Amino acid sequence: MTQRARWVCDVAVVGGGPGGLAAGLAAARAGLDVVVFEPQRAPIDKPCGEGLMPSGVDALRQLGLDSALERGHVFSRLRYCVDGLEPFELDLSSAGLSLDRLVLARELRAALEREPRARIVPEHVEFERDGSYRAKTSQGELEARTLIAADGLHGRTAAWLREPVDRDTGHQRLGIRARCASAMPLDAVEIHLGAHGDVYLTPLAGDRTNVAVLLDIGPDDRGGAAALLERTLARTPAARARLGTLVTEPEARRLGGARPRCLARDGAFLVGDAGGGIDPVLGCGTSVALSSGITAARAAARVVCGASDGSAERDYARDYRAQVRVRRGLATWLLAMGRHPRLARGTFRVARAAPRLTGLLVSIAAGTR
Repeated sequence: MTQRARWVCDVAVVGGGPGGLAAGLAAARAGLDVVVFEPQRAPIDKPCGEGLMPSGVDALRQLGLDSALERGHVFSRLRYCVDGLEPFELDLSSAGLSLDRLVLARELRAALEREPRARIVPEHVEFERDGSYRAKTSQGELEARTLIAADGLHGRTAAWLREPVDRDTGHQRLGIRARCASAMPLDAVEIHLGAHGDVYLTPLAGDRTNVAVLLDIGPDDRGGAAALLERTLARTPAARARLGTLVTEPEARRLGGARPRCLARDGAFLVGDAGGGIDPVLGCGTSVALSSGITAARAAARVVCGASDGSAERDYARDYRAQVRVRRGLATWLLAMGRHPRLARGTFRVARAAPRLTGLLVSIAAGTR
């Protein structure tokens, strides 16, 4: 690609998070000319659980990012906790990995920057459809043969694929994240489910723990991220006991949003949370972003190579739905258990008595089903 008033690429990617960088990297390695647009300064940190399920670990291996895998903290089980009940554990069939979001971002970006057919442009762009995809950039007008939107739940790239924004109901799902020193060793990812919010603890390298709090807040709730975090932890003493002093200040982000009416069409693809996302209680958002980014790049390559019958888009949509459909159902059930301890008690009892059911839950959480 040369810099000129009008330039062309095979794939334009909007969003420089894990999904967008994975898509750009996979597309460049498939021999496509790629431009990734991300206005935020790198590396991009974002409130998240920082745990990769086995499917996410596999995606990093597919991308050849062994250096990132070596910098993570391996975990082999998930532990679900409801106040007053004995915790329920799921042993993963293959290991997951907790990885600092900044480390993941740096590794992905560095790998993409080494690709001669890829470039990263630090600006915001809006694409229009006109046979191909066109956008005005600081370097001239860009024409992209395919478009990958990896700009999150509330992004507007490829708006023609998405539903209108949901109406404001007065309540919203909020995610708060902070990194803390570990007050005691943590040998699993712990998810504390409760009526006042859900607390997700991930062991990190360097005797640190990532804490993510997920809660619904109404118009009368007051306080910033730090106050809401402390209030939720005070109501979850088992989680609070595992955390020492703050290493990073609490950050908040709004969760939830309308699911798109279409995941892919006419050479445009929605990746990661842009495809509707999954409630973070399962901790698989980054894993879905990575794997869907890779799959979208492969689908885009098919379109660039001449697949104009919509089969690449249909196959991508089918794959994305297969990743998230059952996980969404499990996430809904887990949230219900946190609100209704009697339901949790019955579910835990049945799961402990039925190894096949436990294996099914493991495969759903791990992303292997």
